[in-house]
Amino acid sequence: MIALFDNIKTKQIADLVGVTYSVVSDIQLGDNGEKLSITGDHFITSAAKGVMLPDKKHTAGVTIPAANGITPDTGTSVEDKANISIVRCSASDSVKILGYVGQVPQLVVRDVDKDTKVVWIGGGKDWFRKYPVMRGIFRKALVYSIGYGLFNDNFDNGLIFIMDDIGCAEHTYSLRWHYPTPAKDTLIKYLIEPLEKYGKMMVQNITPGFANIEKKIIESPWTVKPFTDVFGNWQDFGSTKEGLDEGLKRGVFEIQPHRAWSHMNWDLDSPPGPWWGSEIDGELAVTDWYNEVVDVRRDYAAVPSNDLLFIYKMGIDAVKKAFGVTALSAEVRPGAELKAGKPGGFDNGRIAAIAGLGVSRECYVGIDHTIEFSMMMPQQFTCHDLDLTAQTNYPADQTEAGWDALLKMTKEQLVSSKIAGGRRINLHDNLNWIESRKDKHWMGFNETCAYLHTDILSPGKNVIELFYDNHYCRYFEKESSCWTLELSDGFISDMGTSGKVSVDGKVVSGVSGLKQVLEIPSGLGIHKIEFLNN
Repeated sequence: MIALFDNIKTKQIADLVGVTYSVVSDIQLGDNGEKLSITGDHFITSAAKGVMLPDKKHTAGVTIPAANGITPDTGTSVEDKANISIVRCSASDSVKILGYVGQVPQLVVRDVDKDTKVVWIGGGKDWFRKYPVMRGIFRKALVYSIGYGLFNDNFDNGLIFIMDDIGCAEHTYSLRWHYPTPAKDTLIKYLIEPLEKYGKMMVQNITPGFANIEKKIIESPWTVKPFTDVFGNWQDFGSTKEGLDEGLKRGVFEIQPHRAWSHMNWDLDSPPGPWWGSEIDGELAVTDWYNEVVDVRRDYAAVPSNDLLFIYKMGIDAVKKAFGVTALSAEVRPGAELKAGKPGGFDNGRIAAIAGLGVSRECYVGIDHTIEFSMMMPQQFTCHDLDLTAQTNYPADQTEAGWDALLKMTKEQLVSSKIAGGRRINLHDNLNWIESRKDKHWMGFNETCAYLHTDILSPGKNVIELFYDNHYCRYFEKESSCWTLELSDGFISDMGTSGKVSVDGKVVSGVSGLKQVLEIPSGLGIHKIEFLNN
């Protein structure tokens, strides 16, 4: 058993942990205040001995999605000096104390017998989010209690490089966000060929629903006839589609829907609309219309469930029809659009799961739960198809930091600028965008989804089964997977020098170290890991 925080108030639990519970009280941490001092010499704290929390070195960066889908690292850079609640208690002689706050035990382990372990981890309630070292202690506690554990460490060096908005109608009529859709040769020159050269793959978060303001319908962008927009830009979405097809064929693009389907509000007719047919500097210029899964234009209202389900399904179907792939990712809980006291966004995960989605930028999405854990997802960098256009001298052609300048420009200034928007990255003059990230494991949402949705079972002693289903885990149908196997020192001792590890009936290594990486062959269904001692 592993007990956390103040969940030892019940006497029976406290007795099992091996402490005498007194009271929960607030103390000041940081600077000259008390800290959690990890002092125990034990398997659970072997990698953390001597650490004192809070501190700067062990503070985690927490990724918080911005309104435009960009996910910057906003890790805390100063010590946490706030009050926290700690459990006042005393430890019995049957436990080993691994950590204190002042003189108060906060981390203890008790071996009830050879096969039964009890661990209690105190400290602040939010410390697993703030401090990776605390997540490491929890992980080691699991391994110590069970004897072994199987973990996904593939996200640690993972990078999801994302391009948003290809196919979106907005950049053909938006005052502050307009530019030509990228042509096939542009996609090949600035994305496909560099990615091929470096052996990398990126995610194209496309918009497969085109809001046609003349027809007042949502249609496929790839069937829209080429035209010159009001800003003088040539828009050839057919050529864009050919470029996406080429990247998909060469294996350097993964296609997912961006917001959900059209990037547009679910109701474009009701007040304060209609959006259709409005003036270029009227409702067309109001950015709140371009949020799809939360009704930002109407005070962050929820999109009605049936309508949201329709939108998610239409996006998935549009990607399937155009590219022959099944989308598993879309916008589910855009952090910047979840507002306290507002209903918008809080039911999105359930609806997305019904539609068949399994992941979003910051969430695991399933029929069981929607879990936001952005600090444990692969690193993400998001740019836009705007970044594929050549830099110009138009006043509305800004960097991301120049949005304030765009807001101050007149309608005439914005219309006369063929390019308008905030650039994120230079994709034209050099390969630094890929060279600086070449040592990362470039992955997509399909691989991310496969790891998150793997069922890990233990049907018998010394046996672990991985189950890869044919929907969420389809990435593993043709690709191998890697898992980190961690063993406790006691488990290794019990296995002896003849201990072996087998994968799908094939011995792959000896039981010779506390941690090793196992490669699981490609293929869906059940894969079996066994520990053999003869």
